[in-house]
Amino acid sequence: MIRRAWLLLLLVGVSPPPTKGGADKGKVLDRPTLARVESYCVDTTSLPDDEVYVVKGFLKEEDKPKGILKKLRWKRIEDCVRPEPDATIRIEFPFLNAIELRAGEAPGVGISPREFRDHLKAVLRVHVRSTSRIIYTAEALPLEVSADPVMVGTNLYQRRLDSLRRTFEMLIHDLEPVPPHTAKEAR
Repeated sequence: MIRRAWLLLLLVGVSPPPTKGGADKGKVLDRPTLARVESYCVDTTSLPDDEVYVVKGFLKEEDKPKGILKKLRWKRIEDCVRPEPDATIRIEFPFLNAIELRAGEAPGVGISPREFRDHLKAVLRVHVRSTSRIIYTAEALPLEVSADPVMVGTNLYQRRLDSLRRTFEMLIHDLEPVPPHTAKEAR
């Protein structure tokens, strides 16, 4: 009985993190083109300064030997201009607006100022560098704050970082069944 309890505790400890309503998803849009990607860059030119700070901090931390980016089989190129990478990753952190529904009334959309909105997600898109066509997309919410006591009281920076990490985890996971393109296949 005690062994079963310990086994159950161990299994719970290694289970995947909870998601908010199953909203995390990644989608391969062009498998052959995705298989040919060998290098990438992360384009932050369209992001506001606070989001650029999150992305650059993530890249710096996760490109270390035990970081998540080392699990990605593609080579990261710092600059999106030269040398030209095969793919460009663009990231967004859109806020989700709350919709309040009351019985017998029309839905009211409560749009609050940006600094007061709590719910956001990270959206990662992989574009073919030569055509800007999207070949992969992933969306992730940060961990449920109330489900994880460590996340209670986290700030906007941490929630963005968490959702960004989850999008890269999905990309890595979704690339596993996509075999890399080799020179033999090109013949």
